[in-house]
Amino acid sequence: MRPATQLYAQSRIEVVYGRSGWRLVGALPKQNVYFSATDAGRQAIRRTTGLLTRLVPAQQPDRKLFAIVTSGMQALAVADAPEVIGVTETLFVFRLVSSLGYAPDQSAHNLKQYLQSQSYTQKQLEDFSHKQEQAVAQINQALANVQM
Repeated sequence: MRPATQLYAQSRIEVVYGRSGWRLVGALPKQNVYFSATDAGRQAIRRTTGLLTRLVPAQQPDRKLFAIVTSGMQALAVADAPEVIGVTETLFVFRLVSSLGYAPDQSAHNLKQYLQSQSYTQKQLEDFSHKQEQAVAQINQALANVQM
């Protein structure tokens, strides 16, 4: 079970709820994108998942958030150039905070188009790079609102 329970591993797990809480009874690893990422990609994955663990309450299932996290981590794992990693990370975090209801505010109507899908195509990243500064401002405002 150890490979399936490593950090950043996507796994199929089986849990049971007993008197003392949840207990893991089985785990089958699917993939671990962390090890296929570049060093810069790994740093971005650590930063975004660290933010995620601070923002999301424990034991709260959310399929949409799971899809955002999965696609974002996969995009960071295959990104190779530092500029691409930076834009991908910003888009990933923007989608995270938006999914959790913290952003964007009404003034960022031109950023809402990037919330319609979880894809990270080259064209989408190029378009988003021109609005990255505005997205970072939205993210910073959202994190300030939740006092992080």
